[in-house]
Amino acid sequence: MKMMKGLVMSLTMTGLLFCIADKPVLANGTSTNVTWNVIGDSLYIDGTGDMADYAEGEAQPWIGYKDEIRHVEIAEGVTSVGDRAFEGYDKIESVSFADSILTIGEYSFSNTGLQEVTIPDTVETVEKGAFYKCYLLYTITFEGSFTEILGGGDTIPQNATICGYYGSYASIYTEDYYRSYDGSVGDGVMVDVAGFQISPRVGGVRTMYSTNITESDVEEVGLLYGLKYNGKNSQENYSYDYTDVEDMRMGSDNRFVRNFPATQKGSTAKIYSNFENTRSYVMTMTFGKDDAQFYSAEYYIRAYVKLKTGRYIYSRVYQYSVYDVADVLYNCHQMNSETDHDYLYNILKTVNPEYKKVDWKWDMSSAFGSYVDDSTLENNYNPYIQVIGFQLSSTVPGVRTIYNINCDEQMIDSVGMIYGLKSEIQNIGADMVTDSTSTAVQIYEATEEGKLDIRDLEGQKYTMTMLYDPESVCSLTKEYYVRAYLKFKDGSYAYSQVFAYSPYTVADELYQSSLLYSYADHNYIYDNILKKVDPDYEAVEYYWEYMITQNTDQFRPNLYSDQI
Repeated sequence: MKMMKGLVMSLTMTGLLFCIADKPVLANGTSTNVTWNVIGDSLYIDGTGDMADYAEGEAQPWIGYKDEIRHVEIAEGVTSVGDRAFEGYDKIESVSFADSILTIGEYSFSNTGLQEVTIPDTVETVEKGAFYKCYLLYTITFEGSFTEILGGGDTIPQNATICGYYGSYASIYTEDYYRSYDGSVGDGVMVDVAGFQISPRVGGVRTMYSTNITESDVEEVGLLYGLKYNGKNSQENYSYDYTDVEDMRMGSDNRFVRNFPATQKGSTAKIYSNFENTRSYVMTMTFGKDDAQFYSAEYYIRAYVKLKTGRYIYSRVYQYSVYDVADVLYNCHQMNSETDHDYLYNILKTVNPEYKKVDWKWDMSSAFGSYVDDSTLENNYNPYIQVIGFQLSSTVPGVRTIYNINCDEQMIDSVGMIYGLKSEIQNIGADMVTDSTSTAVQIYEATEEGKLDIRDLEGQKYTMTMLYDPESVCSLTKEYYVRAYLKFKDGSYAYSQVFAYSPYTVADELYQSSLLYSYADHNYIYDNILKKVDPDYEAVEYYWEYMITQNTDQFRPNLYSDQI
């Protein structure tokens, strides 16, 4: 997918101009096959190979035309723009790059009068400071997704609007350096790290990453790890840096940088993405148990794709420690169970004994059910009693109802749940109460086992599970009314709103919305409920977004002190 190119002089026209001009002058430097010539107010670069690089303060061969050159045309065959080739040529207004250009060198157009620039999709790198101090540059357009912009925020001036594809290196650059971006051309291709998980089962940080580069173009995908520091004496003001972000490349000679190709086992379900044809992967780095040094050690991490052409494509660089990942997951309640939630707390307090404990929120992965709107319920509804949602258990075949009581406990005699068989209830307001005479209604008082160890600003949490027969389609599709009740010590009652559910409808909502904290549970629901009830039920991919760290800014290196 390519955008409309800017004005580029054809090879035929370029050749004609060289024929009628004076004999071209050889440009000294890295290639004797690159020539230059000035015709009118335009400088033409022709030939094959790289242009020469120039040191700071070194004069270029065309320095004598500095005040005349307004336009630069680089012809097909030239593979790089030399370092500082046009630095300080403040009269230059435009440049056209041929598709053969692979690199735009350091400070090559810094402090020029460029106003609009188009970078062909063949360009692999825009080097440090290439457009530094180009204060008249209002638009720079990237025709490809994987043109790396090196050297940090100074490479492209703040006044320039960057245009390109969403997900491209250009769009990542604008996010990292807070630049104006026009991504109206649509989605491009990408490689990125989606986030991190912690696996209590294996004791490791699981990195989720993905790409949508055409699979037939890919030879290998994987992750690069770099040990940032050794984790010792983390409270002291000493630098233990082992790896710099610039070392995070394949072939790095830094001994603390390792690459790990993805395996078939590492291919996983789809990570939530706005991109089509996304393939996702997972890799786990294990850590030591109950050891503050391992929990505090910081790593750089980067996903890579090796194309069959031999070129490597990289994600942005991220950084993490076990402690940082645990901190985000713990406070966002992003674990499969209360047990796993407590596992994170053990990590956190090992590093910081004063770490504040928080309760796990049971309602983070719940279906809402169907709210029953019935005028007969108005007289006995109390807003301080709420049914929060419904969950399914893969270990015990049942629908778990979570409800909340926000009331002074000294006023409470008992709380519980009322279940009614939907098909046999005619008057909801009269039947879904504790003194119901309907044989289709059952009342269950809460026990200490059903009282969750959670009380927050919303009140005290309770749970109750209604079992079903996992082998019976009738049991899976049976519909119930459900509501919570509260009995006060004075003998009066108050009730929550009424919801309707069946095991099947709860499973359907949880499955379609990826509200399961486990890929295994996602598949369990499909195989044991949805497909059993409806053999034609269409499987959907599991989106990992609810299980991975979402605070991506926290896991990015400080780009203002280091180059990326």
